[in-house]
Amino acid sequence: MPDLNDYGKLIIIYFNEECILICPHHPVIKVDGGLLGFGDEGPVSELERNPSIERLQYSLLENFNNSNQYFLNEFPKRLGIEQYLKVKSYRAATKDKNIVTILSSTFKYSISAHKTLKPSVFVPTETFEITQEEATDEHLLAKKVLEAMEMSI
Repeated sequence: MPDLNDYGKLIIIYFNEECILICPHHPVIKVDGGLLGFGDEGPVSELERNPSIERLQYSLLENFNNSNQYFLNEFPKRLGIEQYLKVKSYRAATKDKNIVTILSSTFKYSISAHKTLKPSVFVPTETFEITQEEATDEHLLAKKVLEAMEMSI
């Protein structure tokens, strides 16, 4: 069985003018032990659209702690964001939302701004990388996320 520590941690931030939804993900493993991707089973954290830097930083780090808690054998039938918003599809859950993704490895965070190509299809446009040490210095992780959110609009 693979080790959870061998995989980076992923959170996806969905946002619009009203709120920010932060979704931790877990690795989805094939029968042979290979990585299929990351799945969102929940829970979802909701913040007001303009939280304090301290609150956003705390919530981001808390969601990274909630990522990679266990392996999934398959992608969830309904994603955490769909369940949280009480909708039946990813398209409905992401309607009128933009996204930012953050991948964490042992040494760094990669924060990606995304543009919406069409409903529920997002492509990365710009990526920032900061070290784990830099991330906690003066809440730089939260500041870079806010910068990526502005680029995603």
